[in-house]
Amino acid sequence: MAEDDDDNAWTVTPVLDELPDHVFAIGVDGTLRYINQRVVEVLGWAREQVGGRAVLDLVHPDDLNIALASIATVGDKPVGDIITLRV
Repeated sequence: MAEDDDDNAWTVTPVLDELPDHVFAIGVDGTLRYINQRVVEVLGWAREQVGGRAVLDLVHPDDLNIALASIATVGDKPVGDIITLRV
């Protein structure tokens, strides 16, 4: 990641933490890179507990097919679709 990208991430993070929605950032390798403050509050996860974990390890078993189908299409578009999954 370029130095400018790191600066942009730190600029955006406070804004994401103020959103009422759950925000997860997932890396191209399928690991969680970021959860916002709403996720911390509602699910009780510390950022240190989930950072670097495979996102599929956290998805409810009944929702794995939805998650896998979405992941399979991410490379075909500039922005992924918003999906709802249980954890």
